[in-house]
This record gives sequence, C-alpha cells and structure tokens, in this order.
Amino acid sequence: TAMSIDSSGRVTTPARPAFRAYSSTSGWTTVTHNQHQIMAFNAEVFDIGGHYNTSTYRFTCPIDGIYWFGMRAYMHADGGTLRTTIITGTTNPATDESTMIAQDYRSSNVSQRNGTLQCSCSVQLTANTQVGAYVKHDSDTNNSYYSENNVLYSSFEGYLIG
Repeated sequence: TAMSIDSSGRVTTPARPAFRAYSSTSGWTTVTHNQHQIMAFNAEVFDIGGHYNTSTYRFTCPIDGIYWFGMRAYMHADGGTLRTTIITGTTNPATDESTMIAQDYRSSNVSQRNGTLQCSCSVQLTANTQVGAYVKHDSDTNNSYYSENNVLYSSFEGYLIG
C-alpha cells in the first residue's frame, strides 16, 4: 500500500523514501584538516526504499522531487572553525562549493568546549543525485567528530517530501 487514510483522516505513506544513518563504531573519527570530508555513517536506524548506501555514506534520490535532509556532528573545538555541510555529488573530499546545499559554521577558540553543529534544508533534486553529510575543520589542532553507535551524537537523515 503506497498510501492509507484511516477513519480519522490520518494519511500515511509507508513507501515514501526516507533514511536515518549513524556510525556503528564508538569514539572519535579523525578527518583530514581543512577539507570537506564525508562522515562515515555505516549503519541505519531505517532506510525505506534502500536508497542510503552504508558503504559510500550517500543517499541517492530515486526520483525528481523536493527532499529534506538534516545532519548533526559532535565535533572537537580546539580553535579555528568547524563546519557541517550537506553536499551533493560523489567527490570526497568535496571541493566544489556549488554542490553545497546547507551548512552550519562556528568559529571557535581553545576556551570553547566540544559541541554539536547541525544543519538542515529542503531542496529540489533530480533522480540519481547523491547527497552526503560532511565535516570540515579549519586552523585547529584536533580534526575529529564523535559517534557512539547510535544517533545521539552524530547522524544524517532525509526523506522525499514530494
């Protein structure tokens, strides 16, 4: 059933493409300094339609449409700047800023504590467009993000709006 309406008028769409991904390992993941690098989310809470790839860490849009994506990353704050970015394409590290569809940016210094950055967006995309969650550390001394085998610290999710 692609769509159901119950006697109270509630509409469900159980076949709508959607996913929520996270890292199956616990601890800090080091990334290359000063590069938009994809986050290694290799496990799923759910993946309706099977469009998220736990090996490439990207969602592939099954059809043309409007999609919503959100991500968050618990990151070291040892100075410099931190970024979380949602990016289309297959290049890692990402270098073409025209492929960025959402970003959270924080300038930090050594007195700040580690923290969570997050971003989200709705965007119109074509079928077969790939989307991933990226982090970037600039001018700091510890380039990493934290995961704990769940979605509490770092995760990536999205779904087809229509």
